[in-house]
Amino acid sequence: MQSVQETSSLQNEIKVSVVVPSFNHERYIGQCLDSIINQTLKPYQLIVIDDGSKDNSVAIIEKALSNCPFPSHLYVRKNKGLCKTLNEGLEKSNGDFFAYLGSDDIWLPKFLEHRTNNLVNNPLGVLAFGHCYIINKNNEIINDTSTFANYNFPTTKEMLLYDFAPSSPTVVYRKKFLEKQKWNSNIKLEDYDLYLRLSAEGNFIFEPTILSAWRIHDYNTSNNNDFMLDEAISAIERNINTLNLSNHELEKIKKRKRVFMIDNYLAEKKRLKALKLFINNIEGFTNKSSLIKQIIKIITPVWFQNLYRNVLIQKSKDNERKLLINEKFQIIER
Repeated sequence: MQSVQETSSLQNEIKVSVVVPSFNHERYIGQCLDSIINQTLKPYQLIVIDDGSKDNSVAIIEKALSNCPFPSHLYVRKNKGLCKTLNEGLEKSNGDFFAYLGSDDIWLPKFLEHRTNNLVNNPLGVLAFGHCYIINKNNEIINDTSTFANYNFPTTKEMLLYDFAPSSPTVVYRKKFLEKQKWNSNIKLEDYDLYLRLSAEGNFIFEPTILSAWRIHDYNTSNNNDFMLDEAISAIERNINTLNLSNHELEKIKKRKRVFMIDNYLAEKKRLKALKLFINNIEGFTNKSSLIKQIIKIITPVWFQNLYRNVLIQKSKDNERKLLINEKFQIIER
């Protein structure tokens, strides 16, 4: 266990600039900022940029920052979009490490302590990341990324191309690499494109400990499956030379990305679209087992799937163990 003196010394050595791009999240922004202020390793500076919010976000931010124990700054301006906001925050920051947190997301208290330690222990690491909880509007934990993201690949490039990319609330960057690449303000799936370019700079350091929470609600961009699929494939095509991919490899990866989306379309009851993706991208399945499972999902009648889902829901209710993140950013059961 670290002493107060050791913690203070660590605080002076590790300088993390934190940016919060705020946009119309008055319900969540206060909690987001509190989760940053309550870090065991305090940020070197906190920069909040309100990107043209039309709600009461600015007043809530001003109140939260009035109690901030370290340097903090609020910039309020008209809307420019997320990529330009992040690059602006990067330009205003002067720490050795950089992290940003969406105004509807949360860090658990030891997030910065762990992630910066990951990078300190791996001097060539470009960024550090991990798994995160997925929460709803009531801070209830409904899932976590370990249930679908593997991250166990020989190289960072393979992980990005064949599995899921790191979730932004889990990431801390080594700033010098980020300054070289930055976010592309001409695209909308900002993080994935950046990750692909950063993968050519060095390794991403993975730690499985869950230290953050990604909030899902009706306005998440990630809810738009068509958009997510098209943007991911476009990002790979755009960076084909950086990734050193042959045309054959590119086609294989595109099929894999489409296979990932089949379950999402089935969940949206877009069976015909799911079937078309399946038929045209069979080569995207990595083994026969996953292929057979997908066939069963596609051919099973909707009424039977609904019946089975209702049975699982009832079973879950009978054994309900509802976890949530409380106001002190602790995981509790209720």
